[in-house]
Amino acid sequence: MISDPETYIIDAKYKTKYSGEGYKIEDIRQLSGYARDKSVLRKLGIPEKEYKTTVPQCLIIHSNQSSEKPLTRPIETKEISQFVNFYKVGLKLPEL
Repeated sequence: MISDPETYIIDAKYKTKYSGEGYKIEDIRQLSGYARDKSVLRKLGIPEKEYKTTVPQCLIIHSNQSSEKPLTRPIETKEISQFVNFYKVGLKLPEL
């Protein structure tokens, strides 16, 4: 559950792979890179002395047209269990 999304590194992916248990390693690597960028860590409010010991939380938002849950706070997420502090949430996109 996310109550304060400003403490997460968040990226949106329009890939069906995320609707199940899967993930794309390239996306994990991309967010992992952001999580090591000092300017990003500063924006998250992490003190410089904690850069080497802090693992920021990362969230992938993906399309899930079968989801009926509205986006409300706290945001219900699913952990990507192979990684530390990685989560995903599927949202139904508006249809024309």
